[in-house]
Amino acid sequence: MGRILPSFRLICGAFLICSLAFTSSHKMPRPVAGMMMDSCDPLDPSFVDSDNDGVGNDCDVDDDNDGILDSDEGCETLFSSEFKGTFGVSPDASPFYRDLETPPGTGYSYGPGTNGNNAAGKYTVTNRQGAILNHPAAIWEYPGHTDGSDTDCFLLVNGSTSVGTFFREDITLTAANGYRYQMWHKGGWNQGTGGAYNLRIEIRRISDNVLIASAATGRISDALWRSLSVDFTAPSSGAFRATLVNTSTQAGGNDFSIDDITLTNTNCGDFDGDGIANNFDTDSDNDGCPDAVEAGGTDPDGDGILGISPVQVDENGRVTGQGGYAGSSQNVKNATRMLISAAPGDQSTESGGSATFTVSANATSTAAYTGSVPNYSDAGATDVSGTIRYRWQENTGSGFTDITDGGIYSGATTASLTLTGVPLAKNGATYRVLVTHPDNVCIAEQRDAVLTVTGCLMDIGGTIYDDSTGIADGVGGPAANGTALGLYVSLVTAAPGNPVLAVAPVDAAGTFLFSDMQAGTYKLVLGSNPAGSVTSEMPTGYFAIREGAAVVSGDGAGDGRVDGAIGFTADCNGISRENARTTADVGYLDNNFVISAEDPMPVTLISFLLSKTENNVHLTWKTSSETNSDYFEVQHSVDGKNWSKLGAVQANGESAATQTYFYDDRQPAAGENFYRLKMVDRDGTFAYSGIRNTLTDRNEMIVAYPNPSEGPVQVKITGWQKVRSVWAFDASGRKLFETGRLQSAILSLPALVKGLNVLTVRYEDGTTATVRVAGR
Repeated sequence: MGRILPSFRLICGAFLICSLAFTSSHKMPRPVAGMMMDSCDPLDPSFVDSDNDGVGNDCDVDDDNDGILDSDEGCETLFSSEFKGTFGVSPDASPFYRDLETPPGTGYSYGPGTNGNNAAGKYTVTNRQGAILNHPAAIWEYPGHTDGSDTDCFLLVNGSTSVGTFFREDITLTAANGYRYQMWHKGGWNQGTGGAYNLRIEIRRISDNVLIASAATGRISDALWRSLSVDFTAPSSGAFRATLVNTSTQAGGNDFSIDDITLTNTNCGDFDGDGIANNFDTDSDNDGCPDAVEAGGTDPDGDGILGISPVQVDENGRVTGQGGYAGSSQNVKNATRMLISAAPGDQSTESGGSATFTVSANATSTAAYTGSVPNYSDAGATDVSGTIRYRWQENTGSGFTDITDGGIYSGATTASLTLTGVPLAKNGATYRVLVTHPDNVCIAEQRDAVLTVTGCLMDIGGTIYDDSTGIADGVGGPAANGTALGLYVSLVTAAPGNPVLAVAPVDAAGTFLFSDMQAGTYKLVLGSNPAGSVTSEMPTGYFAIREGAAVVSGDGAGDGRVDGAIGFTADCNGISRENARTTADVGYLDNNFVISAEDPMPVTLISFLLSKTENNVHLTWKTSSETNSDYFEVQHSVDGKNWSKLGAVQANGESAATQTYFYDDRQPAAGENFYRLKMVDRDGTFAYSGIRNTLTDRNEMIVAYPNPSEGPVQVKITGWQKVRSVWAFDASGRKLFETGRLQSAILSLPALVKGLNVLTVRYEDGTTATVRVAGR
């Protein structure tokens, strides 16, 4: 519930309980000269409210509304009794009471009551719910002072039987330091109709029992929580005793409650020496960052007050609804500075290369000041550079975005960001580093740098092949005589208009070369025009039937379009040619074309393979494009001249994607077996594939025994001299073992795994044969 001002009884009446919220006007806190006066009543002439939130300094636990308790800003609380803890277990499971120990002077402790309804001379810890003591009536059930909740406990005292000292606490104090001894009290009946009580607080020096300070309530009975406090200066260092004395004289009806008994150091300190005590200073360490922010809260409007002003406070002066009071106040006590000693510089690299951006920063924390200015050079200053935080961002034209490690990036949250294998597209990108420090979250430095990516010199070339069959069943046949055919290759850029950058003749060996070219996106166009062309123009009687891709050496995959042109991007990731040429850095020399004097079929055959499975021959072929195709006729021959039909496989007809087909010859002839494909179009036209052959000798039988087997397996291979290797795989394809060339016709194998196992025999001519063995 909201705190009720002590003066509110004058407004609402003595017996009416209501609540009032407080709103601060958020003027900057100011120092208060001299001793803090003891007043929580706004109508009292001595009332002081430094943060203008309606709660006087004497009662305000947060005098500058920065979301940090004054006790955490140097106003040390030496002891506090809030009666909110767990009070132990009674020997007879009865409710617990607080009582003086015997002998007197040994402190304030816990003890069992004499009965459940009238704890004569005892003290009951209770709350509004009455959960700790089963009250005979509801008149003692009201909220405690600490947080005003129904479960907030307080000490209920039987006033007529507790006359004398009923609370004491011994504490060590320091000479010349200022302190405040304070407690909260109210009438024991929530209607405020009980008899008057009279309480006094005292501070005495234990060594000579001299009274140092005291204050009294006078005869009072009130339904509201009220404060009683006294400010004093310790005359010497040593042990002192704080007591609470019941001086009531009425015999009955003068019960009362107390809560929040505290002894606090009023010398809250001044960390930065600017003349403003920490509990009134919204930047206690003078490092430019508000205390509210350094303690984990927020200050969006920058006025030093927690959250967004105006704020609401509770009856104890805590800001409500804005967070705060949960974070560490350590950063409020130490000033932290961070400096960028070296900003990241602009970097440049070749396409495919690497670049590193580095920032150098240092951070220092200090509690020493020269005047009110933090002294970061003091011998006691601490280097906290190790906890600096870094975050790299990238802007390629659409604004900055955070970088994460992976791909070409590493070190995204360190002082150095590295890019590896930088593509040409990163040319002109801006890289930004955000540098922060957890000890001063207001520090946020940023620095930018630009990356320049240049192309490297490279050779771009390839070979023109002449396929006499017209079916393009693989790059790598005889080279075309480019000189005789009058072939030229144009290097076309991706710039507007697709201008021809250079033209290279195809020599008699079928090769062409563009030397010392810059990285970029190009198109190679095969034609017969010496001046170059942006579209393919074949010599009379020739057709372009396939292109290889612009890739690293050894890869001849097509680009899927039979148009006599190859589009590709060349960067510095190609093959190093340091030993081949002195000027070019890398080479792209596998830009291959296939031409044919035969009119190409609508089927582009990209592979045709044979394999043997036990005594069967397995045929596999793939096409990259099909237009109006009808079917494939599989033909067989034993001499490569006379052919017969084995069967037919229906074609997909229309396709621009790779298609795969299969056929099994389950009765191959003994000896050599030749196979070819007759590819038939829907209009009846056809063409033949290249010829493939394999050896299937009936005498080269492979026998595994026992089969199935529960242990080792013997394999007999007739014609073992022609075997290159034997492999075994389980049903999942995991290789179990592998042998090299055989030493005899009998091969002994260890026990195989349970289930189906496959033995694969590879012959010197590249063919394979398999046999299945079941393991138990």
